[in-house]
Amino acid sequence: MSKLRERVLRGYRESEGGFSYFNVLLTNKQARDPGFLENNSTQWDIGFIHPKRIPSYYCNKCGEDIDKPPKIEVVISQMAGDQLSTAVVYTCTECKEFINHVHIKSPKGINPKFIRFDETGDYKIPTTEDVETRVEMALKHATEAKSYRDDLELALRWGKKISHKIPMSRIKGIMRTYWSSHLRELEEGLPGLVEEIKKHSYGFNTVTSEPGETTAFEGTGMYEMFERLEETLLHTELPDDVGLNQDILRILVSYKTMFQRSVANYEEHKRQIDECIAAEENNVAEAENKIVRFLNKAKLTESHKNEAMEPLPWDYD
Repeated sequence: MSKLRERVLRGYRESEGGFSYFNVLLTNKQARDPGFLENNSTQWDIGFIHPKRIPSYYCNKCGEDIDKPPKIEVVISQMAGDQLSTAVVYTCTECKEFINHVHIKSPKGINPKFIRFDETGDYKIPTTEDVETRVEMALKHATEAKSYRDDLELALRWGKKISHKIPMSRIKGIMRTYWSSHLRELEEGLPGLVEEIKKHSYGFNTVTSEPGETTAFEGTGMYEMFERLEETLLHTELPDDVGLNQDILRILVSYKTMFQRSVANYEEHKRQIDECIAAEENNVAEAENKIVRFLNKAKLTESHKNEAMEPLPWDYD
Protein backbone atom coordinates (compact mmCIF):
# COMPACT_ATOMS: atom_id res chain seq x y z
CA MET A 1 0.00 0.00 0.00
CA SER A 2 1.39 3.44 -0.95
CA LYS A 3 2.22 6.00 1.72
CA LEU A 4 -0.65 8.10 0.52
CA ARG A 5 -3.10 5.35 1.33
CA GLU A 6 -1.59 4.90 4.79
CA ARG A 7 -2.67 8.36 5.92
CA VAL A 8 -5.53 8.20 8.36
CA LEU A 9 -8.57 10.22 9.26
CA ARG A 10 -9.75 10.02 12.86
CA GLY A 11 -13.41 9.88 13.76
CA TYR A 12 -13.73 11.26 17.29
CA ARG A 13 -16.50 10.85 19.81
CA GLU A 14 -16.27 12.66 23.13
CA SER A 15 -17.38 10.67 26.16
CA GLU A 16 -17.23 11.00 29.92
CA GLY A 17 -13.63 11.25 31.01
CA GLY A 18 -12.15 11.39 27.51
CA PHE A 19 -12.93 10.31 23.97
CA SER A 20 -12.95 7.32 21.67
CA TYR A 21 -11.96 7.32 18.01
CA PHE A 22 -11.15 5.10 15.08
CA ASN A 23 -8.61 5.53 12.27
CA VAL A 24 -9.64 5.42 8.64
CA LEU A 25 -7.37 4.70 5.69
CA LEU A 26 -7.94 7.28 2.98
CA THR A 27 -8.21 6.66 -0.71
CA ASN A 28 -5.53 8.20 -2.94
CA LYS A 29 -8.00 10.87 -4.10
CA GLN A 30 -8.97 11.82 -0.53
CA ALA A 31 -5.37 11.90 0.65
CA ARG A 32 -4.35 14.24 -2.19
CA ASP A 33 -7.22 16.67 -1.56
CA PRO A 34 -6.24 19.36 1.03
CA GLY A 35 -9.86 20.60 1.13
CA PHE A 36 -11.09 17.15 2.07
CA LEU A 37 -8.57 16.82 4.90
CA GLU A 38 -9.32 20.32 6.20
CA ASN A 39 -13.12 19.87 6.14
CA ASN A 40 -13.06 16.33 7.55
CA SER A 41 -10.44 16.56 10.28
CA THR A 42 -12.67 15.31 13.10
CA GLN A 43 -16.26 15.04 11.88
CA TRP A 44 -17.05 13.87 8.40
CA ASP A 45 -19.36 11.97 6.12
CA ILE A 46 -17.53 9.83 3.58
CA GLY A 47 -20.20 7.18 3.37
CA PHE A 48 -20.03 3.62 4.63
CA ILE A 49 -16.50 2.64 5.66
CA HIS A 50 -15.60 -1.00 5.14
CA PRO A 51 -13.74 -2.63 8.06
CA LYS A 52 -10.71 -3.12 5.78
CA ARG A 53 -10.25 0.65 5.83
CA ILE A 54 -10.29 0.84 9.66
CA PRO A 55 -6.96 -0.57 10.86
CA SER A 56 -7.47 0.33 14.53
CA TYR A 57 -9.47 2.27 17.07
CA TYR A 58 -9.12 3.66 20.57
CA CYS A 59 -11.71 2.75 23.21
CA ASN A 60 -11.97 5.20 26.09
CA LYS A 61 -13.54 2.58 28.36
CA CYS A 62 -10.84 -0.03 27.69
CA GLY A 63 -8.21 2.72 27.77
CA GLU A 64 -6.18 1.30 24.90
CA ASP A 65 -5.66 1.15 21.16
CA ILE A 66 -7.10 -1.97 19.58
CA ASP A 67 -5.46 -3.10 16.33
CA LYS A 68 -8.55 -4.23 14.47
CA PRO A 69 -11.79 -2.66 13.26
CA PRO A 70 -14.62 -2.01 15.71
CA LYS A 71 -17.90 -3.83 15.31
CA ILE A 72 -19.91 -2.16 12.56
CA GLU A 73 -23.71 -2.25 12.37
CA VAL A 74 -26.03 -0.42 10.01
CA VAL A 75 -29.57 0.61 10.97
CA ILE A 76 -31.94 1.64 8.16
CA SER A 77 -35.15 3.37 9.21
CA GLN A 78 -38.11 4.56 7.15
CA MET A 79 -38.81 8.27 7.57
CA ALA A 80 -41.73 10.42 6.48
CA GLY A 81 -42.21 10.82 2.75
CA ASP A 82 -40.34 7.59 1.89
CA GLN A 83 -37.04 9.12 3.05
CA LEU A 84 -34.47 6.86 4.67
CA SER A 85 -32.31 7.36 7.72
CA THR A 86 -29.17 5.25 7.55
CA ALA A 87 -27.01 5.16 10.68
CA VAL A 88 -23.68 3.35 10.91
CA VAL A 89 -22.84 2.43 14.50
CA TYR A 90 -19.33 1.55 15.67
CA THR A 91 -18.85 -0.31 18.97
CA CYS A 92 -15.87 -1.80 20.77
CA THR A 93 -15.35 -5.50 20.08
CA GLU A 94 -13.99 -6.02 23.60
CA CYS A 95 -16.42 -4.19 25.90
CA LYS A 96 -19.27 -3.13 23.54
CA GLU A 97 -18.64 0.54 24.36
CA PHE A 98 -20.17 2.94 21.83
CA ILE A 99 -17.27 4.32 19.79
CA ASN A 100 -18.98 6.49 17.20
CA HIS A 101 -21.80 6.71 14.72
CA VAL A 102 -22.40 8.53 11.46
CA HIS A 103 -25.43 9.07 9.27
CA ILE A 104 -24.82 8.37 5.60
CA LYS A 105 -26.82 9.45 2.57
CA SER A 106 -27.67 6.02 1.19
CA PRO A 107 -27.37 2.36 2.20
CA LYS A 108 -26.88 1.25 -1.42
CA GLY A 109 -24.00 -1.16 -1.91
CA ILE A 110 -23.57 -2.09 1.77
CA ASN A 111 -23.04 -5.79 2.35
CA PRO A 112 -26.18 -7.11 4.13
CA LYS A 113 -23.98 -8.84 6.74
CA PHE A 114 -23.32 -5.39 8.26
CA ILE A 115 -27.01 -4.44 8.35
CA ARG A 116 -28.50 -5.11 11.78
CA PHE A 117 -31.93 -3.74 10.95
CA ASP A 118 -33.57 -2.69 7.70
CA GLU A 119 -37.10 -1.43 8.16
CA THR A 120 -37.67 -1.31 4.40
CA GLY A 121 -36.64 -4.90 3.73
CA ASP A 122 -34.97 -3.68 0.52
CA TYR A 123 -31.30 -3.77 1.52
CA LYS A 124 -31.42 -6.85 3.73
CA ILE A 125 -34.06 -9.32 2.64
CA PRO A 126 -36.07 -10.47 5.68
CA THR A 127 -36.53 -14.13 6.42
CA THR A 128 -39.59 -16.04 7.51
CA GLU A 129 -38.04 -16.13 10.97
CA ASP A 130 -37.70 -12.32 10.94
CA VAL A 131 -41.39 -11.98 10.09
CA GLU A 132 -42.48 -14.45 12.76
CA THR A 133 -40.27 -12.74 15.35
CA ARG A 134 -42.07 -9.46 14.68
CA VAL A 135 -45.46 -11.15 14.96
CA GLU A 136 -44.42 -12.61 18.32
CA MET A 137 -43.18 -9.20 19.47
CA ALA A 138 -46.52 -7.68 18.47
CA LEU A 139 -48.33 -10.36 20.49
CA LYS A 140 -46.04 -9.81 23.48
CA HIS A 141 -46.70 -6.06 23.43
CA ALA A 142 -50.44 -6.64 23.01
CA THR A 143 -50.40 -8.93 26.05
CA GLU A 144 -48.71 -6.14 28.03
CA ALA A 145 -51.26 -3.57 26.75
CA LYS A 146 -48.47 -1.78 24.88
CA SER A 147 -48.56 -0.54 21.31
CA TYR A 148 -48.20 -3.46 18.92
CA ARG A 149 -48.97 -1.73 15.62
CA ASP A 150 -45.40 -0.94 14.54
CA ASP A 151 -44.27 -4.55 14.94
CA LEU A 152 -47.37 -5.94 13.24
CA GLU A 153 -47.15 -3.49 10.34
CA LEU A 154 -43.48 -4.34 9.89
CA ALA A 155 -44.28 -8.06 9.92
CA LEU A 156 -46.97 -7.54 7.27
CA ARG A 157 -44.62 -5.44 5.12
CA TRP A 158 -41.78 -7.94 5.34
CA GLY A 159 -44.15 -10.86 4.84
CA LYS A 160 -45.46 -9.32 1.64
CA LYS A 161 -41.91 -8.93 0.30
CA ILE A 162 -41.13 -12.63 0.74
CA SER A 163 -44.66 -13.93 0.10
CA HIS A 164 -45.10 -15.09 3.69
CA LYS A 165 -48.76 -14.55 4.50
CA ILE A 166 -49.90 -13.87 8.05
CA PRO A 167 -53.41 -15.30 8.58
CA MET A 168 -56.09 -12.76 9.40
CA SER A 169 -57.08 -14.91 12.37
CA ARG A 170 -53.66 -14.23 13.96
CA ILE A 171 -53.94 -10.49 13.29
CA LYS A 172 -57.41 -10.32 14.85
CA GLY A 173 -56.19 -12.45 17.75
CA ILE A 174 -53.44 -9.91 18.50
CA MET A 175 -55.97 -7.08 18.34
CA ARG A 176 -58.34 -8.88 20.73
CA THR A 177 -55.46 -9.63 23.08
CA TYR A 178 -54.48 -5.98 23.17
CA TRP A 179 -58.04 -4.81 23.82
CA SER A 180 -58.52 -7.34 26.62
CA SER A 181 -55.17 -6.38 28.20
CA HIS A 182 -55.93 -2.69 27.80
CA LEU A 183 -59.30 -3.00 29.56
CA ARG A 184 -57.73 -4.97 32.38
CA GLU A 185 -55.06 -2.30 32.76
CA LEU A 186 -57.71 0.45 32.82
CA GLU A 187 -59.74 -1.38 35.45
CA GLU A 188 -56.76 -2.15 37.67
CA GLY A 189 -55.42 1.38 37.34
CA LEU A 190 -58.67 3.16 38.22
CA PRO A 191 -58.00 3.71 41.97
CA GLY A 192 -54.52 5.09 41.29
CA LEU A 193 -55.80 7.29 38.47
CA VAL A 194 -58.49 8.76 40.72
CA GLU A 195 -55.91 9.56 43.40
CA GLU A 196 -53.65 11.20 40.82
CA ILE A 197 -56.51 13.38 39.55
CA LYS A 198 -57.39 14.40 43.12
CA LYS A 199 -53.77 15.42 43.71
CA HIS A 200 -53.86 17.67 40.66
CA SER A 201 -57.39 19.01 41.09
CA TYR A 202 -56.09 22.55 40.47
CA GLY A 203 -55.87 21.43 36.85
CA PHE A 204 -59.64 21.75 36.45
CA ASN A 205 -59.35 25.26 35.07
CA THR A 206 -59.67 26.53 31.50
CA VAL A 207 -59.58 30.26 32.32
CA THR A 208 -56.45 32.09 31.11
CA SER A 209 -55.27 35.67 31.45
CA GLU A 210 -54.52 35.99 27.73
CA PRO A 211 -56.19 34.43 24.67
CA GLY A 212 -54.23 31.49 23.26
CA GLU A 213 -52.43 30.66 26.51
CA THR A 214 -52.17 27.03 27.60
CA THR A 215 -54.85 26.28 30.16
CA ALA A 216 -54.19 24.53 33.46
CA PHE A 217 -56.41 21.71 32.20
CA GLU A 218 -53.98 21.16 29.32
CA GLY A 219 -50.68 22.07 30.97
CA THR A 220 -51.00 19.92 34.10
CA GLY A 221 -51.78 16.71 32.21
CA MET A 222 -55.35 16.78 33.53
CA TYR A 223 -56.71 16.53 30.00
CA GLU A 224 -54.95 13.19 29.43
CA MET A 225 -55.87 11.86 32.88
CA PHE A 226 -59.52 12.77 32.48
CA GLU A 227 -59.57 11.24 29.01
CA ARG A 228 -58.27 7.98 30.48
CA LEU A 229 -60.85 8.14 33.27
CA GLU A 230 -63.60 8.67 30.71
CA GLU A 231 -62.42 5.65 28.70
CA THR A 232 -62.31 3.55 31.87
CA LEU A 233 -65.83 4.51 32.91
CA LEU A 234 -67.12 3.82 29.40
CA HIS A 235 -65.60 0.36 28.89
CA THR A 236 -65.09 -1.31 32.29
CA GLU A 237 -67.17 -2.48 35.23
CA LEU A 238 -66.98 -0.19 38.25
CA PRO A 239 -65.67 -1.73 41.47
CA ASP A 240 -68.04 -2.12 44.41
CA ASP A 241 -66.35 0.70 46.33
CA VAL A 242 -68.58 3.50 47.60
CA GLY A 243 -65.67 5.76 48.54
CA LEU A 244 -64.05 5.38 45.14
CA ASN A 245 -67.32 6.05 43.33
CA GLN A 246 -67.92 9.16 45.43
CA ASP A 247 -64.46 10.44 44.45
CA ILE A 248 -65.25 9.79 40.78
CA LEU A 249 -68.51 11.73 41.15
CA ARG A 250 -66.63 14.67 42.68
CA ILE A 251 -64.21 14.59 39.75
CA LEU A 252 -67.08 14.66 37.25
CA VAL A 253 -68.67 17.56 39.12
CA SER A 254 -65.32 19.39 39.07
CA TYR A 255 -65.14 18.83 35.32
CA LYS A 256 -68.59 20.38 34.87
CA THR A 257 -67.80 23.26 37.25
CA MET A 258 -64.65 24.03 35.26
CA PHE A 259 -66.74 24.84 32.18
CA GLN A 260 -69.32 26.71 34.23
CA ARG A 261 -66.55 28.98 35.51
CA SER A 262 -65.34 29.39 31.96
CA VAL A 263 -68.84 30.38 30.77
CA ALA A 264 -69.14 32.89 33.64
CA ASN A 265 -65.74 34.31 32.73
CA TYR A 266 -66.75 34.75 29.08
CA GLU A 267 -70.05 36.31 30.13
CA GLU A 268 -68.17 38.85 32.26
CA HIS A 269 -65.89 39.63 29.32
CA LYS A 270 -68.96 40.00 27.12
CA ARG A 271 -70.57 42.37 29.64
CA GLN A 272 -67.43 44.51 29.69
CA ILE A 273 -67.22 44.51 25.90
CA ASP A 274 -70.91 45.46 25.61
CA GLU A 275 -70.31 48.38 27.99
CA CYS A 276 -67.34 49.51 25.90
CA ILE A 277 -69.39 49.26 22.70
CA ALA A 278 -72.26 51.25 24.23
CA ALA A 279 -69.85 53.95 25.42
CA GLU A 280 -68.24 54.22 21.99
CA GLU A 281 -71.64 54.36 20.29
CA ASN A 282 -72.49 57.33 22.55
CA ASN A 283 -69.24 58.96 21.50
CA VAL A 284 -70.13 58.40 17.85
CA ALA A 285 -73.54 60.08 18.38
CA GLU A 286 -71.95 63.02 20.22
CA ALA A 287 -69.39 63.43 17.42
CA GLU A 288 -72.21 63.49 14.87
CA ASN A 289 -73.93 66.28 16.88
CA LYS A 290 -70.72 68.30 16.85
CA ILE A 291 -70.52 67.98 13.05
CA VAL A 292 -74.15 69.07 12.63
CA ARG A 293 -73.66 72.10 14.89
CA PHE A 294 -70.52 73.09 13.03
CA LEU A 295 -72.17 72.71 9.61
CA ASN A 296 -75.07 74.88 10.74
CA LYS A 297 -72.66 77.60 11.79
CA ALA A 298 -70.05 77.37 9.04
CA LYS A 299 -70.59 79.09 5.71
CA LEU A 300 -69.50 76.19 3.48
CA THR A 301 -70.90 75.44 0.07
CA GLU A 302 -72.28 71.98 -0.59
CA SER A 303 -69.18 71.03 -2.61
CA HIS A 304 -66.90 72.19 0.25
CA LYS A 305 -68.87 70.08 2.65
CA ASN A 306 -68.53 66.98 0.45
CA GLU A 307 -64.78 67.47 0.08
CA ALA A 308 -64.29 67.87 3.83
CA MET A 309 -66.40 64.89 4.91
CA GLU A 310 -63.34 62.57 4.87
CA PRO A 311 -61.23 61.82 7.97
CA LEU A 312 -57.66 63.01 8.20
CA PRO A 313 -55.07 60.51 6.94
CA TRP A 314 -53.56 58.10 9.46
CA ASP A 315 -50.13 58.49 7.94
CA TYR A 316 -47.81 59.62 10.73
CA ASP A 317 -45.24 60.77 8.17
